Amino acid sequence: MIPYERKKMILNELNKQDIVILDELKTLLSGVSVSTIRRDLKDLEKAGQVTLLPGGAAKLFSRSTDVPITKRTTLNRNEKKEIALLSAKEVKLGETIYIDSGSTGEELLIELVKKKVTIITSVTNFKIPLQDVEAQVYSLGGFVNFTNNSLKGDLTVQNIEHFNFDRAFIGANGVDSKSGYTTPDLSEAIKKRKVIEKSQEVYFVCDSSKFHKVYMSSIAPLSESVLISNEEDKIIEESVMELIY
Repeated sequence: MIPYERKKMILNELNKQDIVILDELKTLLSGVSVSTIRRDLKDLEKAGQVTLLPGGAAKLFSRSTDVPITKRTTLNRNEKKEIALLSAKEVKLGETIYIDSGSTGEELLIELVKKKVTIITSVTNFKIPLQDVEAQVYSLGGFVNFTNNSLKGDLTVQNIEHFNFDRAFIGANGVDSKSGYTTPDLSEAIKKRKVIEKSQEVYFVCDSSKFHKVYMSSIAPLSESVLISNEEDKIIEESVMELIY
């Protein structure tokens, strides 16, 4: 089977489902080695047709669509936990903290509820043992995006006005030296920008799979925040005030 035929079959499969894992492609492309499939996927990524995901998975590239959180929580789980632990170390007792929605935000919420702080969050998925709760937790309210377990929209942005944050931990889909932090959702971008406006210290919590990705809606330039990630990256590091690792 020539490369053109293999890549066409891969793209056809990605058009049928949101995310395809490497094992599924190996079954589809019978007799084709895993290394060849990986090479085809890298070629498709370079051509701007697919996005490669950690753990041997891929999805069609789009600047205006997001991966459902049910899929994201299974990708880079250990890295997100590591980022949550690094982030929690930055928080001091008595502070008022914003935690953004997203799979990394959910991990951070689990850690920070153990501290005597005040938390305001747009996370909707609470998986917290009651015996661990020391924090006061406020939900922002607003439109519920079940795809991302997120609160967003006009009501959410209006409610942010009631708070002033010592620290904000914000998620993003893309981290790029030129385009900064980006997301495929304009409403999410507007919410995140309002949070930045109301915060003394801003941290973006992004695992390394977000590096060099650009999506439709801009949130902020890299220079306006601290990036907390699981992996250093020279191009990204040169553009941020500080890289915690």
